[in-house]
Amino acid sequence: VPALSSSLSFESNELRTVSSLTSDTIIGPALSHIDILHLNEEELVHLTGCVIENTDASQLDDEFAIASAVSLFLMCGVAIVAVTRGKRGCFISCNDEERFAKTVMLPMSWVDCTTKLDAVELPPGTTINTKGAGDAFISGLLVAALLRHTGLTVPVHD
Repeated sequence: VPALSSSLSFESNELRTVSSLTSDTIIGPALSHIDILHLNEEELVHLTGCVIENTDASQLDDEFAIASAVSLFLMCGVAIVAVTRGKRGCFISCNDEERFAKTVMLPMSWVDCTTKLDAVELPPGTTINTKGAGDAFISGLLVAALLRHTGLTVPVHD
């Protein structure tokens, strides 16, 4: 099988442009058809060229870099972009009403919403197996979207 050629690997300290993403031979044609795009930080950096340092001193700069990179995907027509950040939580941003109207299963209450959620702190010494963490995250996001769309509620038991 021949290898696919693409400009996905972006080695620069400059953020890619909407034009460079939409003209990419691999992901460009698909972007406006993606309802939920889930990336981890490494993937976001790789696809957009944003710089994330992940230090305490760079926290605000990192959040700005992530928001800027995510906005590129929204401008390309992706409906929802979710970036998982490991122990730093996640960042989720949603497109406008026009884009949400193209996919009837997206919850309209999420239109133009952006949120940053911190990770849950566990007791010191807790052993964590992160295998499948991204799958579990996106599964939860999908269930939340479906519940919001349908208006159903799930009782929470303490």
